[in-house]
Amino acid sequence: TKSDKPLRFGLGCLGVFALVVAVFSAKFGLSESADLANYRLLMALSGLAAATLAGLFTQSVFVGRRAIVWWKSLPIRLKHITALLSLPWILFWLNPNWPFQGLGGMDPWYYFGHFIHFPHYARMMPTYANERFMWILPGYILVHLFSPVYGVLALHMLFYSVSVLSVYYLIHRFAEAHTALLTASLFACHPLFIVANSWCYLDGATIAYSLLTLVFIVQIQSSRFPRLCTALAGVWWASLIYTYILWSALTPCFLYFHYKLSSQIPARSFLERAWKTIVPFATWFG
Repeated sequence: TKSDKPLRFGLGCLGVFALVVAVFSAKFGLSESADLANYRLLMALSGLAAATLAGLFTQSVFVGRRAIVWWKSLPIRLKHITALLSLPWILFWLNPNWPFQGLGGMDPWYYFGHFIHFPHYARMMPTYANERFMWILPGYILVHLFSPVYGVLALHMLFYSVSVLSVYYLIHRFAEAHTALLTASLFACHPLFIVANSWCYLDGATIAYSLLTLVFIVQIQSSRFPRLCTALAGVWWASLIYTYILWSALTPCFLYFHYKLSSQIPARSFLERAWKTIVPFATWFG
């Protein structure tokens, strides 16, 4: 900026002046003394430092301007996605403890043990909890890739980000981008959502899988491959049910959601439209 030019000019002049004095002082006999030689060396180093600082300052201003121009040229959706992906890391910077569970109940630690030792506990104590593969498997993979601490951190960041971006996508399909950004940001900062992704119980996974199911149901309407999107919606729905079977009670809600989105399909009656929408959807969805 214009206000920075005097500073850059002053640093540059100071550096050049110090270097000139240090270089040419020997010609005037000013470097014969050991003390003066040391001062000459110190002045040369100071001049180099000032000149380097002026150059770096100029370069940083140039890079900063280029970065601003580059950022402004990005599509609005990409800016919003970048901002949303940064939210969990901002929360982590404010409170490094949030992605890690406290002492509390046994269930979260049971799944944490599965992440490390699966299938040891499944053989030792066979229960329904051992069948929740779509929560245990991602945790097992990440923990064995990055160690227990970093693996759990990656797991929580992954499901947190998937849920937030899914909310952004869903709202953006029915409203403007800024409304979607605001809604997703409020969702991402809600204390109960943060808590759901801060322990090794399966709350975060069920939220992410349910939102992914809705995302692919919405995508059916505009995709070139509607059957593939329907099948993927079924995959995420199955992952949700395998993770926590009580979510199966909401299956009619998913079917009705698809039915309402398919209202543009011509039909003479409710039963005819249901036959044209729900039956093919249920076939591929299931």
